Amino acid sequence: DSELRDLRNDPAFLSAKSGNNYVGPVFFTLNGPEVFVASLVTNKSGYPLQVAMAKVKMSGMQDILENAIFADTGYLYLVDGKGVVIGGGANGPKYQSDLSKTGIIPPVLGGQNFSRPEGQRRYDNFAGVSVVAAGKFLPDYGWGLIAEWPASDADAIVGGLAKRSAVI
Repeated sequence: DSELRDLRNDPAFLSAKSGNNYVGPVFFTLNGPEVFVASLVTNKSGYPLQVAMAKVKMSGMQDILENAIFADTGYLYLVDGKGVVIGGGANGPKYQSDLSKTGIIPPVLGGQNFSRPEGQRRYDNFAGVSVVAAGKFLPDYGWGLIAEWPASDADAIVGGLAKRSAVI
């Protein structure tokens, strides 16, 4: 990748040149997901000096998601704009799984957020297990962050709390 390239028509260059930060589509490698980013570099007066472009390895983000487990069985995962898994928790879907038609992913990628108790949904996840889910669209990247928790576990905890409050 050390050869010179003409970037005059490159989408990353054009976006950054016009003053907009650029985050490209995720591409999948054997070493994990990567993404191209670009940004305009200016001096103190705001005069443009150059466009900085870089290929970013997302392995650190994958590490964070792999260790994000809640209530022993819940997990988080991140999907790109096409619904393909960028990274996720140990109990979640595998890297590069196509979940574009699963659960809340289509509406999340369409910009709809499913958060707070009234926004959560129940559906069968990638493995056919009933889950309680929440999701958030990340507009700066065009990605979706999804949290899923097996419904049987969620129901058991809520049911246990209800029994305790009835005793009180």
